[in-house]
Amino acid sequence: MLASSRLILRTATAEDAPFIYQLYNEPSFKEHIADKNIRSLDAAKQYLCDGPFAKVAGLGLFVVETKADSRAIGVCGLIQRDELPRPDLGYALLPDAWGCGYAFEAAKCVIDSANESEILAICRPSNTKSAAVLIRLGFKVLRPITVANVTNDLYSLGTD
Repeated sequence: MLASSRLILRTATAEDAPFIYQLYNEPSFKEHIADKNIRSLDAAKQYLCDGPFAKVAGLGLFVVETKADSRAIGVCGLIQRDELPRPDLGYALLPDAWGCGYAFEAAKCVIDSANESEILAICRPSNTKSAAVLIRLGFKVLRPITVANVTNDLYSLGTD
């Protein structure tokens, strides 16, 4: 578990399946990240067990909750993609949590707790709000990269 002044980042459980189903089926998630093909609560439960929420070597996604009301608002963490040489930062929030600084706060929490000399991130060029969060965190754009047949910008943050 990680925490900031307003957020708790915790390990996902099977009880998070309805939230994961909701978040991953948001039109904005599908547009800016990907369609993960989660079409049922059972599929969401399976994704929680087998997908990037399964913690491996300190990597994986956390559920992001507000401290004020313990409401799940998003996900954030580091994952290792086959296409990338280093772990990358991933985050997504429900639209009603946008514009509150939560993405920056959750990502900063993950970065500060990471034991990595370099953290990567990918972002679709059209996702200007997410790109702004990465820049504010100190990431630099390296180059375009294709991941899962989608062109993204590759960002890097050296934490040394």
